[in-house]
Amino acid sequence: MRFLADMPISRSTVKHLQSKGHNALHLLDLNMGRAKDKDIAKLAIAEKRILLTMDLDFASIVALSKSALPSVIIFRLRNNRPITINNLLDKNLSKIAPELKKGAIAIFEENRVRLRKLPF
Repeated sequence: MRFLADMPISRSTVKHLQSKGHNALHLLDLNMGRAKDKDIAKLAIAEKRILLTMDLDFASIVALSKSALPSVIIFRLRNNRPITINNLLDKNLSKIAPELKKGAIAIFEENRVRLRKLPF
């Protein structure tokens, strides 16, 4: 799978995904640390990447676009340490991969994953 990590996501999560065979990039790797959310979403669409973020604005951007892409994983956690995020990705990615490939917003919480298919 192809991922694009937003600024609040640790580079160690990107490395973790890469170690699992995924194509993952961080905004810092692309010199986009100060990019606007709309530009980040456009890049995710152009490169067919799933956006990893903690920013709820991306759900609004995608919903308002009425597009099926990009898929977005939003982390809504009390504990945002990379190890927690990495474990949640390991536990849940394979279960929701088909929906993410078609277009979805997934909200990862400590004890559950909420999934909405796009467009909506």
